[in-house]
Amino acid sequence: MYLFHKTIDGWDSWGQVFQSINVFRGVAREIQRRHNLPAEEITNLTPGTNAVFRTGDTVMKIYAPAESGITSDDTELIALLHAQAVGVAAPRVIAHGEIADKYVFPYIVMEYIPGEEARHVIHSYSPEQKTIFARHMREITAKLNVPLQGDTALNKVRDNIIDNSRWKIFPPEMRRGAVKYKSGVSSSGCVFVHGDLTGDNILVCGDGTPIAIDFGDSQMAPPDYELMPICFDLFRMDPIMMEAYFGNYRSDAFTRRLTGAALLHDYGGNGVEDCICRRLDVPISSVTSADELFRLIKLLLV
Repeated sequence: MYLFHKTIDGWDSWGQVFQSINVFRGVAREIQRRHNLPAEEITNLTPGTNAVFRTGDTVMKIYAPAESGITSDDTELIALLHAQAVGVAAPRVIAHGEIADKYVFPYIVMEYIPGEEARHVIHSYSPEQKTIFARHMREITAKLNVPLQGDTALNKVRDNIIDNSRWKIFPPEMRRGAVKYKSGVSSSGCVFVHGDLTGDNILVCGDGTPIAIDFGDSQMAPPDYELMPICFDLFRMDPIMMEAYFGNYRSDAFTRRLTGAALLHDYGGNGVEDCICRRLDVPISSVTSADELFRLIKLLLV
């Protein structure tokens, strides 16, 4: 008798069930039984790619099986354990494993952290609060962005930076420029990066402390890989936060770093579309080269 009764044969079938408490109740209760966790009420959390539920003071993340077409690995577990080891405020891992049922479901149980998403909070901060927040973020990345030993699931930067479809909405010459830039990036000097430090993935607690969540995009990459989501999404180029985190962010040298970070990042094309083209009311078709991207970023940094 299976705990999971639905049929998964691709993304569409997974998308129909991954938020359903009733569908996953049996799997969730078995995870709780295995780890002597209380069988508390199961409720939904913000939907993503995997099945994520809150149960009391814990979050249960049940990863999509291979039959969904999504490849799961140990990325998030490795990343969360790394965050714990270096003293970064992040959800503590309580249990992990896999359920071999009708399908194989890897899972992580982690502590639930109450807080507000930073995107709803920080842009109404006073200048002093913005400065403190940005300095906290600088401390977080300084601790996280260190080399890791061993060949882990995080060593995927080469695959991600070359085989990337998110520049397809841009002119062909821009796409070629992005691939050329990425192809020249060396794997030496790579460090652990969260990779998605956006306004959705930083929670702000009652005392203002930022908590990093959702480490699913973590990998080994050049340190500047963190810049695009921090600048474009979390800070939204706010001058006070940019200054507190980076110092002289208006220099040509920093603009070149941020341009390279956008070209490098797995979601760089999306970031340029959202933060650069929309904010400056510039058509995507006009962004034809790295030099033009540099010019546009410079406009937002002055």
